[in-house]
Amino acid sequence: MAWSWQDPGAGSPAGIHEIAGARSDAASDARESRRRVSAAEDVGDEVWAGAAKAAFVSRASAVVPELTLLADGLREQGKVLAQYANDLEALRTNQAAIERDRWGNEAELEGLQTELSMASSDESLMLKDPVLYAGWERNRDDVQWRISQAEQRQAELSARWSRLVSEREDLDQRTVAALQSAEVLGSLWGFGGTGQAPAGRALLERLSDLSATDLAVLFQAHPELLEQHETVDPATVAEWWGALDDGQRTALLVSGAALLGALNGLPALVRVAANRRNAVTLLAQSKERLHSLETRREIRGRVPHGGRNEERLILEKEIAYLKQVVAGNVQLYLYDRDASRVIEMVGTPTTETTRVVTYVPGTFTSLFDFYKGGVQQISAYLNGKDSSTVAFVYKDGVFPGENQTSGDMNLLRIGEANDQGLGSQSGKTLASFEQSMRFDPMLGGREQIAIGHSWGLANITSSEVAGAHYDKVVSLSGAGMPPGWERDPSTQYSDFSYRDLLQTAQHLGVVWEGSNPREDPAFEHGGYYRGPDDEILDGIALDPTASVLDNSAHVLNATNAAPYEVLLNNHNLVATGLEQSSDNARMLRDLELWLNK
Repeated sequence: MAWSWQDPGAGSPAGIHEIAGARSDAASDARESRRRVSAAEDVGDEVWAGAAKAAFVSRASAVVPELTLLADGLREQGKVLAQYANDLEALRTNQAAIERDRWGNEAELEGLQTELSMASSDESLMLKDPVLYAGWERNRDDVQWRISQAEQRQAELSARWSRLVSEREDLDQRTVAALQSAEVLGSLWGFGGTGQAPAGRALLERLSDLSATDLAVLFQAHPELLEQHETVDPATVAEWWGALDDGQRTALLVSGAALLGALNGLPALVRVAANRRNAVTLLAQSKERLHSLETRREIRGRVPHGGRNEERLILEKEIAYLKQVVAGNVQLYLYDRDASRVIEMVGTPTTETTRVVTYVPGTFTSLFDFYKGGVQQISAYLNGKDSSTVAFVYKDGVFPGENQTSGDMNLLRIGEANDQGLGSQSGKTLASFEQSMRFDPMLGGREQIAIGHSWGLANITSSEVAGAHYDKVVSLSGAGMPPGWERDPSTQYSDFSYRDLLQTAQHLGVVWEGSNPREDPAFEHGGYYRGPDDEILDGIALDPTASVLDNSAHVLNATNAAPYEVLLNNHNLVATGLEQSSDNARMLRDLELWLNK
């Protein structure tokens, strides 16, 4: 409650007593509820038996401790608030006494000042008579002495007032601390408040001791704790999770899914289960946002233009995607739409898993591409051919050339695909993912394969510079390798490409300073695959600087758009699965054979 220096006793002790009484009454109700649940739990089998009772007893075993904690906490709250009301009443009584003394002293001082002023005005008259002057002087000295005494009392009263203000501060602090004590908060004690909240391993240990109810209350009161996942080492997380029992894991999954869904070091299936629960909340939010846009459109009587329309289209796609997640048809290892982060898992990790694929799509990739199912095709193909393969379709952050608003290409940012600084940072992020993902006992120790399409290869090779290791690295018309990259002698490298737009640019030496898969002996490769419309390219030199046929129809130049369209389509074709197009069948077959050799 608000109080000030001028009124340190502000507040209503009677109102606080009323609140304290309500807490005490609620504690009594909770104890009675606990008694009734316990009594029902103790009903003999001759009265109640079967699956219904077993289910009730199982639930009651969790509810009774919750009711005990609730009753104890409410009782302690009532005691703390009642004491606060009593202390505040005493403070208000003290304040009233000080105020009375101050008012009386101020009145006395004002009267003495007036008396002294009047006496001073008579001094010239008193000087004419020595006897009268002596009496006047004694009277003046007496008034001045009494003024001095009144001023001293005023200073003492001011000091008492300052102490009163300090007492109110202390009273409030003691009460807040008491309301945040272990007696009141039970297992939630120590989170938030004036003390230092646990972090790192200590936070995980505290969370594992909480019930599902406590976790729900905690994360609602302190959502900042959900960001703590970035402060905990994956090895610590893996060790912690492995030591939990089924009840602790269930409680965390039920009420701590927002934390588990991004907690590095957890088994992949745990994160997928957590993000499936998170998707329910996200789906509701997206539906609400879409409804808001649709309502605005109806009010305007027309379809909104520009950004609003783009947002509506993306929301519709996201809603359809999240419905697939909730249904269990799409498995999310990570999802943060605001930061453009998504990692989708294809396949199911088991003890039979033999191969783990990390697939990184290329330039311009947005969340929209995941919603459409465009970037999962290679991973789905490999898992479909061999169920012992688990693949992660990886996008952890904004990609070069991505338009987060519309999901289209942002050609003004195409230069980012050649940005070594961005490549280095994204490589560190990918290396961190690889490290934490492999703590999963069903994924670590398996053959690790990285496949990168276009800029995705730059992301992968940058992760190698950052410390990641793969058994095989595949370039699907990959962009290049960063400065400082060297082939890992224990890694096999291969490139699979069509004649495409990126290959043409690479022949100019402007992509990753000429450090490209087709130019580096580390990457084995055959000839270029032939696309469905390559007859348009026949006779055109891939290197724009090389000599070409005299036929102007076969010269790669700005006035002839057809070859460029074929080159762009070929660049996308290499990342296409059979369900979308049979034109890439030969490349897919060769990729499968190379991976299996």
